[in-house]
Amino acid sequence: MKNTSLRKIVVTISLLMPVGYAGIATAHDQSGSLGISAAATDMYLVTCSDFGDGSGTTEHLYLQISGFGPGLKVSAQVFKDGKALNSTAGVVVGKGLNGGDGDYTVTVNKSAAGNATYGISYHCESKSGGHTDTTIRQLLPDR
Repeated sequence: MKNTSLRKIVVTISLLMPVGYAGIATAHDQSGSLGISAAATDMYLVTCSDFGDGSGTTEHLYLQISGFGPGLKVSAQVFKDGKALNSTAGVVVGKGLNGGDGDYTVTVNKSAAGNATYGISYHCESKSGGHTDTTIRQLLPDR
């Protein structure tokens, strides 16, 4: 009897955990797909700013990318004020570009022709690692 109850609790918790995590994880996530063309590129404008609540201004934009495509590498590049950062899916856990508050241009591309999908996680962060105001707008979907 105790084994059955414990098993039900474990199963229930394991089913509910991803639901709760998904709600948190989607706060600053963007997904997309790159069509067959080798030159397919998506472009975003991520804006970082101070919430104005005393938590501080942005020090950097943190970015992590994952990508899926048969035999393809998916990469993201971040640009701001003459600085650049490249992150390739499966190679780097995550990187940050120190650029302070303002607009960061993010491009996503792939290594060769073929369909690919991707997901990027992005967070504007203060010097202490706290989140600052983060918005995203897609500028270029090249299909």
